[in-house]
Amino acid sequence: LPPPLRAQIEAAPCRAALTAPLIVRGQVIGALGAGDAAGRVFTDEEVRRAESFAVQAALAVENARLHEAAVTRVGELAALVDVSRTVTSTLDYREVAEAVLAATDRLLPGCAARLWERVSADGTLRAVAVRGLRAPIEVAPRRPDAGTGLAACAMERQAPVVSVDLADDPRVRRREWVVAEGLISAVVLPLLHAGEAYGALSLFTRTRHVFPPEEIRLLELFAAQAAAAIANARLYHEMRDAYDELSRTKDQLTQAQKMEAVGQLAGGVAHDFNNLLTVIIGRSELLQAHLGGDPKLRRHVDLLRQTAHRAADLTRQLLAFSRKQILQPRPLNLNTLVAGIEKMLRRLIGEPVDLQTELASDLGAVRADPGQIEQVLMNLVVNARDAMPQGGRVTIETANVDLSDAFVRRHPGARPGPFVMLGVVDTGVGMDQVTMKRLFEPFFTTKGPGKGTGLGLATVYGIVKQSEGYIAVDSAPDQGARFSVYLPRVAGTPAEGEPAPIRAEIPRGVETLLLVEDEAGLRDLAREVLEQQGYRVVAARHGPDAFGAAEGHAGPIHLLVTDVVMPHMSGRELAERLRPMHPEMAVLYMSGHTDDAIVQHGVLQPGTHFLQKPFTPDTLVRSVRRVLDAARAPR
Repeated sequence: LPPPLRAQIEAAPCRAALTAPLIVRGQVIGALGAGDAAGRVFTDEEVRRAESFAVQAALAVENARLHEAAVTRVGELAALVDVSRTVTSTLDYREVAEAVLAATDRLLPGCAARLWERVSADGTLRAVAVRGLRAPIEVAPRRPDAGTGLAACAMERQAPVVSVDLADDPRVRRREWVVAEGLISAVVLPLLHAGEAYGALSLFTRTRHVFPPEEIRLLELFAAQAAAAIANARLYHEMRDAYDELSRTKDQLTQAQKMEAVGQLAGGVAHDFNNLLTVIIGRSELLQAHLGGDPKLRRHVDLLRQTAHRAADLTRQLLAFSRKQILQPRPLNLNTLVAGIEKMLRRLIGEPVDLQTELASDLGAVRADPGQIEQVLMNLVVNARDAMPQGGRVTIETANVDLSDAFVRRHPGARPGPFVMLGVVDTGVGMDQVTMKRLFEPFFTTKGPGKGTGLGLATVYGIVKQSEGYIAVDSAPDQGARFSVYLPRVAGTPAEGEPAPIRAEIPRGVETLLLVEDEAGLRDLAREVLEQQGYRVVAARHGPDAFGAAEGHAGPIHLLVTDVVMPHMSGRELAERLRPMHPEMAVLYMSGHTDDAIVQHGVLQPGTHFLQKPFTPDTLVRSVRRVLDAARAPR
């Protein structure tokens, strides 16, 4: 016997001993011993009895061990179920994170914990919750180097990482923090769900802890439950955000459809109204030419003409809103446009309002109608002035911008790409969401009676849309407002402004004209005006009537003057059917609004001549003469 064992036996109170092994399923789990103080030799019967008793004792010990393990396992599972119920009781992401950390104390009493969230595919982590640590939570995410940091290692391996001695572990990146917190051991579990790593759970102890395999298995089960809860919370947030965005998009789409329907109605009203106004304006001018010197009668006629022209201005605004007007786009520098109109704007807004400009020095060009963009700027500045009855500041801004996909998702109707931004910012009373939703509706106004038509911003909306742009509004009550107009940025050099043409005498002619207009009053007016200038006029009510008149006319027809939108046959279709019979015939279209037959996006098709209603007799005869002269000019 080894000396230590001999000494132990000699010190024992018995001089003889009988020991039988406790064997369960071929494995020795212990021993059963008996001793005799006097010392003797044990009989074979005593040995058999000891062996028999050892078998029973081994079974009893094993059953006790199994019972204890079962009780422990049931307790652990009960705790796990309790913890799982806690972390899955909410779908709020922060509440789930806090519940996960609170539950760790039941599984590993006295531990400190930190929950990491993976924020990008490159492994960047961000601490979202801590428990039992003195240092505050880190706000900034950080991307650990490969193989460093226990959390990064656990996520890379997708398996638990144990560190019994943190201060001496080379994988620990911040030993000074570990020492300051008094942390000794740690286990880090990756939060895995459906094959994806959502983050990691770090558990720390302030005493040395070995983390036996059964404890690791229990913590892994909990980590799986926590990962599922976090995944569900994240999915819920993503779905809620998507639903909110969809709701916003639906509201904006509904508003856009409403605006489109109102625009169609406004365009149709303007078309019919322009026919009437053309007659009123034309007849009043003819009447004025025959009045002589009677001042009372001339004053009545002047008032009639002025009122008709004011009504014509309203119809032009309706056409602008409904995107049914003719544009003359060209490359344009918005800085030049702002500089050209700035003095007029200062006079318009008055002394109490300070007008400032912040213009980008490297501004790109846009393709737009300068007159229409001036109208946009003027309407926005006037709207800003009216929002500051006690005075304030209006700032006009320009900048090159690139609209992102994220911007487009938040602003249905916009599209991504390079744009030039024209902004008007005021320090006025601002607007609430209810007002902003109706802002561009025609005739909607927050001003008092007689202080506005409600067409200013509707006109802006229509011009911007017809110019293939987008307008965004940002405002809140008592916070002022910002209107941002985005126009597509294009290549090209802005052209210089053209000088105004010199007004010549009203031209006369002797050519034959085919006049087609379904509005009888307008048709009679146009025929009378043209015949007074020497033209021979063949008048017709609509396309079939005009076609029959042309077939019965023996001589040439030099010019077709036709409405665009008519019953039975459009003006474009009529022109195409008449051309084989009269190939020398030029065409002048006239209409109260544009039509897809001759216009694309507000721009006339090449070689098309168009007269916008309402027009004056002077405008009519000059347009006719210009088209006839252009047809005779060598090509």
